[in-house]
Amino acid sequence: MVSVIVPVYNRESTIEKCINSILSQSYKDLEIILVNDGSSDRSGTICEHYSSIDDRIKYFKIYNSGVAEARNVGLRNAVGEYVTFVDSDDYLDKEYVSILFNAIDNTHNVMAISSYSEIINEKEYLKHQYSSVEYPSDKYINDMLYCRVQGGLCWGKIYRRELIHTLFEKYNYCEDVMFVFNYLFFNSGSISVVSDPLYHYVRHEKSITGGKKASDLIDAILVAEAIYKKCETNNSCHSKAAKAFIVNNSLFAYLQSSKEKSTDADILRNKIKKLVAENRKYVLSDKDATIKTKGACILSSISYGLLTLMYGLV
Repeated sequence: MVSVIVPVYNRESTIEKCINSILSQSYKDLEIILVNDGSSDRSGTICEHYSSIDDRIKYFKIYNSGVAEARNVGLRNAVGEYVTFVDSDDYLDKEYVSILFNAIDNTHNVMAISSYSEIINEKEYLKHQYSSVEYPSDKYINDMLYCRVQGGLCWGKIYRRELIHTLFEKYNYCEDVMFVFNYLFFNSGSISVVSDPLYHYVRHEKSITGGKKASDLIDAILVAEAIYKKCETNNSCHSKAAKAFIVNNSLFAYLQSSKEKSTDADILRNKIKKLVAENRKYVLSDKDATIKTKGACILSSISYGLLTLMYGLV
């Protein structure tokens, strides 16, 4: 059985398409867990309706606690051998579960991933992960931390439930990166790779990852620092990549907060400048760091105004 966990918060306009895409899966041995995270719109009513017409659906309602806790409620109540996550504004190809299940079942691999499509203003952009059918998890962690791939997204993947030893930590941003990192850091092995874009990620202003303020963006830095500390404590080979991740997330948070005028934003940007200054030389001397990251480091050393201008966010 595969447990499909869907956190839901004020998604009355998208949740039906999401649920229908799960119910339409060719793989039928599903447990569908809908967790209403204190929605104030009709999302809860819609979820309750679906739970009444299909006994594979479990519905939970909690006080608004954030997407991390909503997913944790799903994990605590899941009984499937495998687990996958779907965000409530996204939808699946009808073969998504079947193909990922077949890619990991009867193997020793710790996870299976698929490519995905990113949908912006109804235009679809394909995002391919890897061309190989199997990939070492240690290399995947480095790719994720160096930001070579969007590896930290918790969806588009299937996990072995018995290997999930760490739940989502309570961050408002990058909580999924921390979850994926923890899962692979403590479960080294290989990852099954499916090149087909089976997950459809819909981006818009109200999506879970859209419109973050400085008070949320600080978590992107805190997550990166926590990952680096974990790597250092365990004498991990990922420490250099984790330093690059601190810089990547810091500069990303700066760009995202560049227009915000608030005390939180000022505090965040000052912290970022200090962090980047402390780590810039390590990233510039790291042969594995990406050209994009090194370029952003150089621009920030000249002027943060130039950095934001070059990245077209002002």
